[in-house]
Amino acid sequence: MAYRQKLSQGTRTSIPGGIPTVGKVLSLIKQTINHEQFDFYELETFEVTKVLLDYDDLPKQKDGQPNYSYYGSVAGRFTVKNSQSIKPEDGPQLVRPLDPRIKNYPVVGELVIVANYGGKSYYWNTLNNFNLVNENSVPGISYIGTGEVPPTVLTRFGKRFERNASIRQVKADEGDLILHGRFGNSINLGSNDNNSLIKIRSGQRTDLDTGGGPIPEDINEDKNSIYLSTSGRHEITNTNTDYKPLIGNDNCIIVNSDNLIFNGRNGNVDIRSSKSLHLEGKDVKLGDKKAEQSVIRGEDLKKFLDAILTELNAFATSLSGTPITGQAAKLVVSIGVLKTKLANSPMYSEKVKTV
Repeated sequence: MAYRQKLSQGTRTSIPGGIPTVGKVLSLIKQTINHEQFDFYELETFEVTKVLLDYDDLPKQKDGQPNYSYYGSVAGRFTVKNSQSIKPEDGPQLVRPLDPRIKNYPVVGELVIVANYGGKSYYWNTLNNFNLVNENSVPGISYIGTGEVPPTVLTRFGKRFERNASIRQVKADEGDLILHGRFGNSINLGSNDNNSLIKIRSGQRTDLDTGGGPIPEDINEDKNSIYLSTSGRHEITNTNTDYKPLIGNDNCIIVNSDNLIFNGRNGNVDIRSSKSLHLEGKDVKLGDKKAEQSVIRGEDLKKFLDAILTELNAFATSLSGTPITGQAAKLVVSIGVLKTKLANSPMYSEKVKTV
């Protein structure tokens, strides 16, 4: 909010008498100019006492419905000129967010920057008091030196927000552009050997004690991670020690979490590979989630059927010289045909393998 602050206070109450001289005139002019000098502040810090994110908190329109144009607005007071009004002065005395698309909502006790444009007050950017990503609150700072007692509401950060002192910044590298959330989530538009690397993380790792300093991302230790890599090597481990680590090289997208769910809600799920497609799991189910039938191993089935036909062929051959020799001979021929068909059957795939 714009305001002026004089650099000095004039104490002269009368013009000196006597014969005016050039020196006296110049001195009087200089004192007058000095007393009228001031610093001009276009922006001012604003202590947040309430953030309007619940519908019930919004000001009401004439028809009783919430005025959604104030959604995300904040209530509070200025830290320097406490008594000044929020624009418009006849409005509900709430400060709207400046950007209509990117919203960085503060919590109670934080300081935001406020300015006036087009007869309205807007806020943006939380003041970086402590360089913390979780919260930077200084409750009651606008009451210091006023003799007023801060309201008890300032002892909390809002209705639901709770401070988490363990949340740290992401350890950055040169040139990184990092968007930090307050809850151990982040998007890092960074690089690996000056090649593009995007890291999306939700759930900060807890295996590393940095003494309060920034924490590097780790695709295996962070709770949930998506990496979009164009260079380098990434090793992804699994709690099942029977599995070897998966390796992502160069152009690759890696998704790592305790549970992965892909849901084609009203359509298909298509998975394609120009080379091999590997599926590993302690249990692999295809079809309905309630599927209980075992998958047949093609090579083993072929060997089993071939063994049965071989035994039948031996049995039919042993019947030669008996009254049913003719029928036995036909059976041997039929078995031979079946064995040939089995050897050339397309019923099993050379492309899809199982254990």
